[in-house]
Amino acid sequence: MTLPPEGPLTAPSPPRIPAPYKSPTPDAAPPPTNSPTIQVALREEVSPRGGLLRFLPACLLLLALAFLTLSIPGAGSLPVWYLDATGCAPAPLARILAGAATIHGAEFAIFAPRRNSSGLERARAASNTLAFLLRPGALKEVQGLRHDGEWTLSSQGGTEILRVDRTTAAHLGAEPELVGKWWQALLEDHLALREGREPQKVLDFERAHPLRLTGSRPVGPLFERVYRRARHQVPEGKLPTEALLQAIESLERDERQAFREAAREIPRALPPQADR
Repeated sequence: MTLPPEGPLTAPSPPRIPAPYKSPTPDAAPPPTNSPTIQVALREEVSPRGGLLRFLPACLLLLALAFLTLSIPGAGSLPVWYLDATGCAPAPLARILAGAATIHGAEFAIFAPRRNSSGLERARAASNTLAFLLRPGALKEVQGLRHDGEWTLSSQGGTEILRVDRTTAAHLGAEPELVGKWWQALLEDHLALREGREPQKVLDFERAHPLRLTGSRPVGPLFERVYRRARHQVPEGKLPTEALLQAIESLERDERQAFREAAREIPRALPPQADR
């Protein structure tokens, strides 16, 4: 028997132990595959209503800030036209388009067109002059003066506010002096309301001139009513524009119209009784 030749001995290799099985985690990416992949992009559609609602909180915040600004004294400032409450507007008068100068939304003078200016332009000029006098408190008294057959209304310092010409007075069916004195009474009572004083000029004028050709109502009692209602809101001191405008707006519809168009109807005195 022949034995194999002797050589170095080799150690046997250890047995292979399989790795323990691990279950895939939820976040684990799937193993790569050779199959094609289809990617689908999803886009969220936003309805128009939903888009607008997104801006609602910002709008509400802006409104709240604006209201807070106006509520704090001195923080906000009202426009000058509102504080003065002066303006102008077209006004039909005897088949022509005239212009009306206004204060507190009510007419205190009417202007017929002239050769080189419309009635509205003349009304705007009178309104601007009045606003100029009201801002520094320079208008303390309104003065009437006859000038070349016309009637002018001026401040106590001589600044002319308006002029009642013969053409306008003719459309109103009265003399320039009578028209000017009626408008003066209207303007002075509006100034009295601003200062917080009880208006009296219109009442006095209507007592002396009770005749109205169109049968319209007297406006003196309406001035009293506006003063009382505004004074109910502001117990003392000057009456702000807001309180006066609210008081005017609270009048009945026909009363409010008569108050706002008072400059168009000129009260007249009763004719003297003939000797019997």
